[in-house]
Order: sequence, then C-alpha cells, then structure tokens
Amino acid sequence: MSKGVKCLQNDHKNNLALLDKVIKNTIEAVEKSKSQIFEISEMARNEEQTLYKELQQVELEVQRVIREVDKLEVQYRISRQRLAEVSRHFHTYTEEDIRKVYEAANEKQLELFVAREREANLRSRRDEFQQRLKNIGKTIERAEGLATQVGVVLDFLTGDLNKLGAELEKAQHRQMIGLKIIQA
Repeated sequence: MSKGVKCLQNDHKNNLALLDKVIKNTIEAVEKSKSQIFEISEMARNEEQTLYKELQQVELEVQRVIREVDKLEVQYRISRQRLAEVSRHFHTYTEEDIRKVYEAANEKQLELFVAREREANLRSRRDEFQQRLKNIGKTIERAEGLATQVGVVLDFLTGDLNKLGAELEKAQHRQMIGLKIIQA
C-alpha cells in the first residue's frame, strides 16, 4: 500500500473519530439540558402544589373574614340605631348611658373597619396566589414543551447521526477500495 493511501486512511480515521467525538459531546450536552429542563419542571410542580395549598388556606380565611364582616355590619347598624335612639331621647338617658352607647358604636365601627381591611388584604393575597399559579402553570407547560422538543432532538442525534457515522465509514471503505483498485 502506498504512502498516500495510508495517509488518506489515517485522515479518514481521524475525521471519523473527531465526528464521533462531536456527536457524543452533542448528545451528552442535549441529555444534560433535558435533565435540567426536567428538574425545572419538577421544581415548578412542587411550587405549584405549595401555592395551591396556600391559596386554599387564604380562601378559607377570606370566607371566614367575610362572615365576620357581615356579622360586624349588622352589629354596627344596630349600635348606630341605638345611638340614634339615645340621641333623640337624650334627656331620658344619663350622660354615662349616652357615653357608653357612643363608645359601643365607635368600637363596632373600628372593628368593622379593621375587618374590612383584613378582608381586602386577604382578597389581594388570594388574587396574587391565583396569578402566581397561572404563571407557574405556564412555566410547567413551557418546560414540558421544551422537554418534548429536546427529546425529539436527542432521538434525532442518537439515531440519525449514528447512522451518518456508519454511512461515512462505508463511504470511506468504498473510497479505500477505489484507491486500492487505482493503485493496482
């Protein structure tokens, strides 16, 4: 065999080895990316479950506070009616009775104000949790889509590129046979 054919054979072997190394490195990188996407997806699912539990707790608390506000509104309305009655007939009540009725009405008004603030804050938290759940759902969808796409790429790389290496090896073999025929 001549020196040129041996050199050509070595170049082809080196090229095939280099191509094989590139394919393996690419496959490893894609597999690593797929694994990272899966981890992101799992973390997002865990976060989604945590948010859902917190949302349920906030919704229960919102319902409790709404009932409290309703009760306080009735009590405040009654205390205002009592205050109006005492004011209309102030001459029949003592100063102490008037003061107690006024303080009771003010106390109910303050309790109602605080309860309404709590309700507004809880509703705001509930809305925030709902928005975060919606966003995390989108993140999960994207991660699943990416995982599917990366899986397709990985299948392509492991299947078609390995076939490409085999085809290149066959072509190199044919070329060597051709060179040997030409030399002979």
